[in-house]
Amino acid sequence: MENAYEELLLEQDDSTARPWPRRLMAGLATCALCCLLVSMPGAPSEVPGQLDLGVDTLDASVAAKKGPDHRLPQSWHQAAAAANSSGSGLHPVIMMHGALKTASDFDQVKVWISRRHPGTRLLAVEMYEGADSLQPLAEQVLGLSHFLERLVEDYEEFAGGYNLLCHSQGAVICRALCEAMPNHRALSLVSLAGPQMGVYGSTWLEHAEPFFEAQIPMPKLPDFPLPIPGLGEVKKAAGSVAKGSFYQLAYTSMLQSVSLANLWHDPLHVESYLRGNVFLPLANGETAASSKSGYRSNFLRLQKATFLVGAFTRQTYDSPLGVEPWQSGVFGFYANGSSTKVEPIEKQDVFAKDSFGLRTLHETGRLHLEAVEGIGHQEWLTSETVFVKHVMPHLV
Repeated sequence: MENAYEELLLEQDDSTARPWPRRLMAGLATCALCCLLVSMPGAPSEVPGQLDLGVDTLDASVAAKKGPDHRLPQSWHQAAAAANSSGSGLHPVIMMHGALKTASDFDQVKVWISRRHPGTRLLAVEMYEGADSLQPLAEQVLGLSHFLERLVEDYEEFAGGYNLLCHSQGAVICRALCEAMPNHRALSLVSLAGPQMGVYGSTWLEHAEPFFEAQIPMPKLPDFPLPIPGLGEVKKAAGSVAKGSFYQLAYTSMLQSVSLANLWHDPLHVESYLRGNVFLPLANGETAASSKSGYRSNFLRLQKATFLVGAFTRQTYDSPLGVEPWQSGVFGFYANGSSTKVEPIEKQDVFAKDSFGLRTLHETGRLHLEAVEGIGHQEWLTSETVFVKHVMPHLV
């Protein structure tokens, strides 16, 4: 089972697996970003080549997580045992939250499903919550894979198949898991506002800053009682250049240890994206490694895949720190070389080349894409009307 999904794991040295070195590295990256924005360099820096993601390079500290760290916690045993086991329910529903969120985001969803399908086993994943959600996406895919293995081993109800109901960053993790895990038992994958093609935009980047600040302890700058000449102009210039220059840091190994950077897809610097982003090109079948990995056959084990997102005419995103462009939630994205022209899924290589099975799912009637006018990023989990109408029908 291990060979396919462990290719998703980026190569790390032992120090980056521990919290304080990771924060230190990310802190240095943040300082470098500030310098980059103020100096506004004209020439791009060298981007590291694609890392070897093979099993042989798997860091020992990450490999160790296959053991006791992935045993089911006692609270999960209690939750599974307490679930109503009547025969009127759906297949079990496993829910994965988004970045900096927790399993409690699905509390209302559990109520809505239980009312209409009593007896359904409902488990919201209590992994990678809060700041832990900023760990590399490949590491989260691996951890969730091992967790689901144990769940199937310990509870026969899950061995017959389950639904994956996943939101935001969690939806990207769940989709990658269905590609990378050869023996997954997912019957239906439901992606709610997941940036499947990545993110790119000034609004998203501006609002991502607090995520880094929450993870990285940075010293507070002193307050200046007197106005600093030119400070306003510097801030304005930094904001306008940030989106265009962020790739120079996003695609370094330093920032690729943070999940948000794994989602940055710069359409103006495609080669840098393909070489430097260690997660998304592999998950989207844009690398030679992914074509040899069996991701397509694994993904096609799904009976059904559903991708839902909010659609908007006057803004490019479904919320300031959600999906930008919003079309990424249904596999649309900016055309290569453009930051304004969005091309639909039919013109994306991930579909046209059937790189991991999207086109085959479509041709066999197992793919559902829907962009619903005006649905905000969190509304999929907070509006019963939206959930019952647009999400519930896709659970099996």
